[in-house]
Amino acid sequence: MLPFILRRVLIGIVTLLVASFVLFAAITILPGDEVRALFGFGAVDTEQYRLIVERLHYDRPFLVQYWLFLQDFVVGDFGLTLQGAPIGPIIRSRIAPSLWILLGVTLIQLVLGPLLLWLSVRRPRTPLERVSSTATIILVSVPTLVAAFVLQAVMVYWTDLLPSPKWIYPPSELAGWRNYVMPILALGVGTAAHLAMVGRVELLATLSQPYITTARGLGIPRDRILKVEAMRPTAGRVVQLVAANTAVLLTGLIVVEDVFQVPGLGSALLEAIQGQDRLLVITMLMFVLAGVLVVNTVADILHGWIDPRVRAEDF
Repeated sequence: MLPFILRRVLIGIVTLLVASFVLFAAITILPGDEVRALFGFGAVDTEQYRLIVERLHYDRPFLVQYWLFLQDFVVGDFGLTLQGAPIGPIIRSRIAPSLWILLGVTLIQLVLGPLLLWLSVRRPRTPLERVSSTATIILVSVPTLVAAFVLQAVMVYWTDLLPSPKWIYPPSELAGWRNYVMPILALGVGTAAHLAMVGRVELLATLSQPYITTARGLGIPRDRILKVEAMRPTAGRVVQLVAANTAVLLTGLIVVEDVFQVPGLGSALLEAIQGQDRLLVITMLMFVLAGVLVVNTVADILHGWIDPRVRAEDF
């Protein structure tokens, strides 16, 4: 198991380095001069322009810029924004609301996803199976943006079950747990349904394997086959799917934070893009990239632990 883990960690590190270089290059070569844009339509202060360019290392060759950025990122010194504000405090002040939303979404995936999956395979060709399958398809088909506006209309304006979000961070009485309900539901229900849909396909494929047919022939109860014999190989695939959903969740996070005015990383990234702050955009996207790769590396390791066949195929 240890060699398998070390290989997966090494692959993750190499992938992060390659992806960070591609990300830095893609954003760096974009046309436009964000430093010049700071001066608006007025005359450019040549000396101030030069100082900002030097501070951001824009006067250095591309590879030097990338190396300096990578060094700063590794040691936790993320540099300054275009306006000269430290990037580190911006990220630290925005990360908590986003983490709470992602934690809630993960819990919904791990509870609602397996529940919908179980209902859809427990009793095939029954009204319960048809209802759960239909509900899953509907939930998967609703875009995150539409779900956010529908939830806001139903829970705030029609029924008054939840307050209209009035975020003040650090949390106060105006930013309690109720303000997290709609962002979590808008982002979590659809991903949980997607997990159930793909998990159902994997589980049905497992149930068609010869060893399952043998287990049925030996008289092993259907519930035991579902819970024990078929679930273990399926669980590894589901773990990988939850990890793969991380990138989708981070994209959806920008949507829900913008709709509900959450002061999180998603809204901060959107503000950085609108402000053409290249270094801030790259730094925040690097956090997203690192988070996705870490989650997927952990998922690969868990998959190998759950299903020994994965470790065997790695050699």
